[in-house]
Amino acid sequence: MRRLSVRLGLLTCFALFAVRCGSPTTPASYTTTWQFLVANVAPGNATPNQYSFTVSSPTTIFVVLVSATSQATGAPLSTPLLVGFGTPSGSTCAATGTQDAAPALTGGIMKSVSPGTYCVSVVDDGSLPEPVTAAVRILAETGTVPTTPTQQTDIFSSELTLNGSAMHTFGNAVTGSLSLLLSNAGGSDKVVRVGLGAWDGSACRLYTTVDTSAGSATQLTATADPSVYCTTVADIGNLTGPVPFSVTITHN
Repeated sequence: MRRLSVRLGLLTCFALFAVRCGSPTTPASYTTTWQFLVANVAPGNATPNQYSFTVSSPTTIFVVLVSATSQATGAPLSTPLLVGFGTPSGSTCAATGTQDAAPALTGGIMKSVSPGTYCVSVVDDGSLPEPVTAAVRILAETGTVPTTPTQQTDIFSSELTLNGSAMHTFGNAVTGSLSLLLSNAGGSDKVVRVGLGAWDGSACRLYTTVDTSAGSATQLTATADPSVYCTTVADIGNLTGPVPFSVTITHN
């Protein structure tokens, strides 16, 4: 078991094929837990990758493809995949709901379920141009959703080394907006790659990236469900030595 310290509280994750995580601090009447199906998906492979899980009380489930990255380059792609939700039937996942969609940090398949065992699956929808690593998040929500989330700001400051990268995790307690702004990178002429993704307990599953400098107003924004997220900063070959950087993160 590993412990991750996030701005909104403590998150405990278990390193499994699918990682189950608890939520950041929220009102006692509202709880969220989440798991991830992380799978390699090849073009034309008609056999879905799948994962089963159990809920012990009436729960609302949200299943969404949060990341699809190229296995060749690691770059996040916007290619859609077919995600399914259902119940285990022998060695298969009998889908009761499907969605063919590109990666997102909110939305997806929503189902209100009774206690029982369920499953999710992911497969090429026929349009995949290359092998990808897909991350599907299974968010379980119970209780009354807070209506007035508190917006917070984190400052992620560190030093970026030549050909290096750095990462920071942070939590969203309820559904709301996220924004990332590179506010310093050793001078406005230093272009680096800033990424936003979902943290699965062991890796940052990138949703999107942008190449930008501290002198630019460019920022990453997204609407995101309750979960733990991550930002990355990486050299893209422009640095000649270590430089300090800062990323301003606004979240709920």
